[in-house]
Amino acid sequence: MKFIFIIIGIIFLFGLLSVYSKQNLLNKKEDSQTLNGSTSSSLNNSTQKHDLFSSSNLKLQLDVPPEFNMKEETSRLILTSPDGKIYVNRNGTQFNDLVSYLDNFDKVTKLEVLEKKEIKINKYQSSVRIYKSTDVSPTGEKIYFIYSDNFVYKLSTSSKELYDDLDQIAKSFKYTP
Repeated sequence: MKFIFIIIGIIFLFGLLSVYSKQNLLNKKEDSQTLNGSTSSSLNNSTQKHDLFSSSNLKLQLDVPPEFNMKEETSRLILTSPDGKIYVNRNGTQFNDLVSYLDNFDKVTKLEVLEKKEIKINKYQSSVRIYKSTDVSPTGEKIYFIYSDNFVYKLSTSSKELYDDLDQIAKSFKYTP
């Protein structure tokens, strides 16, 4: 009788492994597809493969180039490459839109903005800014602000070498409630 339960247990474990393997295969297929109908290569006009990163904690999905190491913390993600770091932070807000949030942000921080542009990333209110200097970097910082469902996501880097990577990662952003 014990032998039968052991055999059933082994069969069950192999079944779970099979399902897990199929799910990984499906995730890898999604990797080469778009987040909005176009391939990941069309995001950066190259054939470089990206890794699809999903976080139920941060409620987001990003396409991340493979040279980045990822470390997820409670309310942020740190992407590290040989050229520096990209930070992805999620902050809750009482503001009902990004414009109000950024008006308040500007009043509180009093940072000098060198460039700014209001954009849509997928369907989300967004803004990209380059600051002359910040508390993080005296030499400047590029920050994407993305608003969704009373959260503001900040994707940023102070490494000019990573500005193109930051652009690609930010443009792949998806909110996943």
